[in-house]
Amino acid sequence: VGLKQGCATISDLSFVFMRNKGELSLGVIARTLQRPEGCVLPSFVFRSYEMLDLKHEMDMMFANQHSDLQKCIKTYGGGDLDAGITRILLNFELLKFDDPINPRSWANDSYVFSVVLHEVRHGNALHRTIQNVTEQAPHFQKEDGPVATIWRQEYSDRAKNLMTTLYEELPRHYIHIPLTFDVRVSTKPVEFYYWQQRLIELTVFYPRIDPQIHFSHGSNLNETGYPIWVFAGFDPVRMGNDTEGNALTLCVYSRKSGRLIKLDTDARALLGLERGGTNFCQGLTIIVDDRNGNLPLSPTKQDIAFGEEANGDIHKDNLYSWIGAIANCYYN
Repeated sequence: VGLKQGCATISDLSFVFMRNKGELSLGVIARTLQRPEGCVLPSFVFRSYEMLDLKHEMDMMFANQHSDLQKCIKTYGGGDLDAGITRILLNFELLKFDDPINPRSWANDSYVFSVVLHEVRHGNALHRTIQNVTEQAPHFQKEDGPVATIWRQEYSDRAKNLMTTLYEELPRHYIHIPLTFDVRVSTKPVEFYYWQQRLIELTVFYPRIDPQIHFSHGSNLNETGYPIWVFAGFDPVRMGNDTEGNALTLCVYSRKSGRLIKLDTDARALLGLERGGTNFCQGLTIIVDDRNGNLPLSPTKQDIAFGEEANGDIHKDNLYSWIGAIANCYYN
């Protein structure tokens, strides 16, 4: 669901290419295919594996599909169905390509998928420039005039900026990616060592959180508590950058959703810590890893929903009291 929503947010047409051992498949996420009665996400599993056979199968398949799907393929090919199929084949070829010079090629991997976004929207540049160009050059895709050139350059710059942002932000939002996963943005490998490279004096604690009985009542954590990992370290980047702020920052990661679900750039009040004085602005960063997926999530998976539990208030108090106690060790 997250992949589909993400694609639809920044592009009107996206493709998901998959190779499952010797089987190739394709998914289409397109705005023009959606209907009021429900979401339409067509997918295809191909019988062919070699490119020539695959092209013949696609020619037969897409020639018989409804006009809206044909239009998607044509759009990807700049208005030409055959060109769109050729571009799709090139993406499949990348999933199979064996480069002896590049040890990170995917030819020897059994499971590979790639997401391709067509005409990325970023900063409303695409909508604004299309409107401007259409008014002055209706067929701007085939024009080589100054207006079309300006549009292409602006779109290219903004799309590249977005890809750069994704490349930089992915490691901060996802800390549970296995080392066996090879993730790339625009063919550039992403390394998920964000906090290890950024924080100094990084230390880990292993408290247990009781979701049922308040800690003040002497709960037996070995019987009812669940384990979490709490990392604490200092962020020298924030300490030297006034725009980011250097107060205590809390990051909570959920194994259930697989990503960052809560970010509090000044968590001193939440954790019951003093807020006054300059001694408490030292770039301290607390990272919580809900390693067993015990934290209840909101429907959007953007926060913790303690209200969904019968003893949510107790669960919340126990969690933040433990985290606050750990953070307090760093306060003199």
